[in-house]
Amino acid sequence: MMEISEVRQILEALLFVSERPLGLKELKGLIKADYADTDNIENILNELKEKYTDSNKPYEIKFVADGWTFATKPRYSPWIKKILKEKICFEIVSVSS
Repeated sequence: MMEISEVRQILEALLFVSERPLGLKELKGLIKADYADTDNIENILNELKEKYTDSNKPYEIKFVADGWTFATKPRYSPWIKKILKEKICFEIVSVSS
């Protein structure tokens, strides 16, 4: 059976690579073969949420749209908007060329 620290790292990896929020049921299904105590997954996710909220990192783990995901903290939105605007402009230029 896996240690909780390893389960935390797996959950972080899954949330990091996913392009959409992952629901609790889906996360439990992904790791149930390797971690029997799936009822503890929500507690682990809440611990991770607190850890990232209290950290000095520009991102956090949030529960949105019935799922868990990584997101940048709101105070970084002015810079995020700039890069997203550049990306959209680049995609529009690429499509019209």
